[in-house]
Amino acid sequence: MRKSQERSAGTMISTVCFLSLSLVFFLHASELYDAGYTAKAVAIGVCALACFAAGLRFFIQKTVLSMLRFWR
Repeated sequence: MRKSQERSAGTMISTVCFLSLSLVFFLHASELYDAGYTAKAVAIGVCALACFAAGLRFFIQKTVLSMLRFWR
């Protein structure tokens, strides 16, 4: 396995935390939206998307590198 594909326990823990936090933010945003706080719901929703993207950072990196190799 190449060094770039090795992942430590710390990186896997942070990935799980990012994905869990994105779920919590999404649920909170949906509650805020139902309560009529649209602006707050959108702000928390953006945070949920950012955490979700952070949780998928290795998948995103792998996909982008594959696309770059394909286009070369």
